[in-house]
Amino acid sequence: QKIKIIQSKKGYITSGRLKEGLVPEEEVWFVLVTQNEVLTADVVQNIGVLPEDINLTLFAFDMGKVYEKIDNRKLARIKFHYPSYSFQNYENKSFEQFSKTYQQKYNGLPSEYSVKGFDLTYDMLVRLSEDSVELKDQGYSERLWNKFNYADNPGGGLENHGIYILAYDGLSHKNVSQ
Repeated sequence: QKIKIIQSKKGYITSGRLKEGLVPEEEVWFVLVTQNEVLTADVVQNIGVLPEDINLTLFAFDMGKVYEKIDNRKLARIKFHYPSYSFQNYENKSFEQFSKTYQQKYNGLPSEYSVKGFDLTYDMLVRLSEDSVELKDQGYSERLWNKFNYADNPGGGLENHGIYILAYDGLSHKNVSQ
């Protein structure tokens, strides 16, 4: 209901500025829009030390390299959420079967790129079997680790708009986009 935009001053945002107007027990969403590693680390640190009675969640538009150097426990504490084109779910029964077959055939575990190649190929074959419906009009589909939802690319062709919203759950990730 309330939106407050906080701009950095001299490359950082103080915890005092982040606390302004926060009410205990109220749900607060922070959306961090920057690729600056120092500012990102500063904001994550300052949000992470806010009182526990403030129900906060940090959202970003991209996991990106700026978050790789930040301790996962800090990201988990602030319920970090971000979009991703894939969700590496090793507990997926279909993935378990794929992995078993892959190991038997190639004597090793499938890489992320092997799974992505399988998902993309399988998705395209299923979509192309639908004679009367264009790829972009078939809606979204979900395969082993990837989601697909095709739309027109302004430059021509199609692009995938299928994404997951992932969140830290302890030190692992969970899919919250379902």
